[in-house]
Amino acid sequence: MINKLYPNLQHKEQYVFPFRMERDYEDFGSKRESTQRTRAFLFMVAGGISALRCGGSQLEVYEAGIGVINAPLLPRMGGSKTTRSTHPEFLNKMSRLFSLIAQRDFKIVLPFACFTKGELVSSLKNHRDLEDLSRESFSCVCYPRRNTKKKICGKCFACVFRRIAMYSAGIKENLAEYEFDILCKQDWNRMKPVERRPLCCFLEQIYELGESTNP
Repeated sequence: MINKLYPNLQHKEQYVFPFRMERDYEDFGSKRESTQRTRAFLFMVAGGISALRCGGSQLEVYEAGIGVINAPLLPRMGGSKTTRSTHPEFLNKMSRLFSLIAQRDFKIVLPFACFTKGELVSSLKNHRDLEDLSRESFSCVCYPRRNTKKKICGKCFACVFRRIAMYSAGIKENLAEYEFDILCKQDWNRMKPVERRPLCCFLEQIYELGESTNP
């Protein structure tokens, strides 16, 4: 579909990066690292190596808006529980590391840092095929979902963030894919209080930002 819409798009060689995750937890005991805090480092290394092998001097990372800073929505989400994989400071340090390794200037950039996710999704609405493709996307942190036939839980932070973007863009979704529709009173009532927290956190953040920016 992408090739059909953009016939001039040039595809480079695809690279495969096999890596091993240690599953023999007993060898580590209480010292076992479970936060995956080095995941972002692994992703940037894979991207940087790919760019350098193609002769490039720049790696583009497609995170947008508040996702770049990713301020914690809850106090307990601080530290390793809130990813900083696209934070400008981290990407700047990775850029310096690659520049030293390659012995030439190399930058990791965020071309959509000043756009909200809703603004980016809105750009798909003018293309019927891309709009249809957006409906097939998902951001659920619980994926793959093994205990239900529903592809998307609809209640986690990632699902709520995606739902806001799609709603903002005016793209009507197939709600049959959701286990919970947070905008449906019946589904809201059958959710546990803790399951309602992600949407409430977003609303609280919007209110606090509004209060802090009002003259």
